This record gives sequence, C-alpha cells and structure tokens, in this order.
Amino acid sequence: MTEIESNSSTTINPFAPPSDFTPPLVTKESLQEYASVTLGLYLQRLAIWTTVCVVSAGPSFFWGWGTLGKNQIAAMCVGILAFILAYSILDIATINQPWRKNRRNRITLRIGYITRMVISAIFPIGGILDMFCGMVSIQATSWILGYTQEPTEPGFWFVLAITIAQGLVLNAVLVVFMSIVHLIQMAMSGNLKHPE
Repeated sequence: MTEIESNSSTTINPFAPPSDFTPPLVTKESLQEYASVTLGLYLQRLAIWTTVCVVSAGPSFFWGWGTLGKNQIAAMCVGILAFILAYSILDIATINQPWRKNRRNRITLRIGYITRMVISAIFPIGGILDMFCGMVSIQATSWILGYTQEPTEPGFWFVLAITIAQGLVLNAVLVVFMSIVHLIQMAMSGNLKHPE
C-alpha cells in the first residue's frame, strides 16, 4: 500500500456529523408547541393590523357612511379587510428580515403608524386628510374605470376600487411622512452624510 492510499483511507469526511450527534426527534408535542407559537404570532399580528387599519379607516368610513348607500358599506368593509390581510401577511413574511431588526427602522414604523392612528382619532384633522385623499381616489378611480364623472349610484366594485385606491393614497402619504421621520433620526444620530 502506498503512502497516498494509506492517508486517503484514514481521512475523515469534514461534512459528516460528529460521532456523538443525535438528530432531534420531532414529536407530536414539539409540533403542537410550534403550531401554538406560530398561531399565536399570526393572531397577534392580525390583531395589531386590525386595530391599525380599523382606527385609520375611521374617518373615511364616517364620510362614506354619510355619502354612500348602506349596501355599499360592505364594499368598504371588504376593502379594509383586504388591507388588514395584506399588512398581516407582509408583516409576518418580513419579520426576520435584517431591515426589520434595525432599531431606526422599527422606531420609524412605530412613529408612522401610531401617528396615523392619532391623526385619525382627532376628528377634524383625520377627517380633512381622509376627505382630500378620498376625493383624489374617486377622481383617479373614475378615470381608470372610464367614467367621465362619478356614478350617481356607485356599485359594490366601484366602491371597493375607491376604498383600495384611497388606502393606497393614504399609505403613500404615510410613506412620505415616515421617510421624513427616518431622515430626522439619521440627522440626529449623525449618520446623514452632507455633500461637501
């Protein structure tokens, strides 16, 4: 036997598990524990975003209640539910992303959404902001769907489209606000680079 053959027969595989390694057993109890933790996380996030979306939609819902027929209220509720589900799914899908672990980003998100709920709760301010965004949404939705003017008897799908459009416009305003909050944090911490 040559020296090379002797060395190759005693070589240890670097990818093999240690000799004392015992793989963890997946038991019914461990699966139930994982499922309960996961379900708890999902329910927690769903509750948070339900609160945020319902409070934030309050002024718009108030204006819609007064201007739309009662049968269109269902369309607004479906639109709000769509945002609750979208926010919950995005929250859970990105929860372990590095940008979510950044302290400055977490503060920005909290300030943004708490401010949005506070503004919604303060009737004149929230009502004016939502009314303006609502008018933009009605015009944009009418234009996209080919109406020369808003229908006198808006149907379910038209009201749902307005609700989603208004939610998107309000979220765009919120993104601008949160960007400003983020820049202020960067400036205060000295991480904002100024061109020389």
